Amino acid sequence: MIPIKNAKEIEKMRQACRSASDILDRVSDLVRPGITTKEVDEAAADFMSDAHVKSAFLGYRLGHRVFPGNICISLNDEVVHGIGTQRRIQYGDIVKLDIGIVQEGWVGTTRLLYRWESLMSEPTSCCAPRKMR
Repeated sequence: MIPIKNAKEIEKMRQACRSASDILDRVSDLVRPGITTKEVDEAAADFMSDAHVKSAFLGYRLGHRVFPGNICISLNDEVVHGIGTQRRIQYGDIVKLDIGIVQEGWVGTTRLLYRWESLMSEPTSCCAPRKMR
């Protein structure tokens, strides 16, 4: 059975998603060619701390495996759920960011996918935004 949320609970869910979106905005401002995915992950941890929220991913257990990242960051042909490493983002890379946070017991998640074409370009979205119903 799916529990039906009341108005107060729905507002808490919305606030968690807003916080995740705000953190994604801050993280995406840092992503550029030359930065490592680990530096992006560490900055995301700082932004979460500033917002008084916790990563929904860090320490997540699946059997004997434990997720070590604060966010999921994947490049190019990496599917999803990438972990920040010393790998540097380069021009032409497709960067996938997935932010998940826990705020007052509620989880908010959001993601972004984009790439840099050249030195002079701004990042471009690889996906058209979709309006939620």
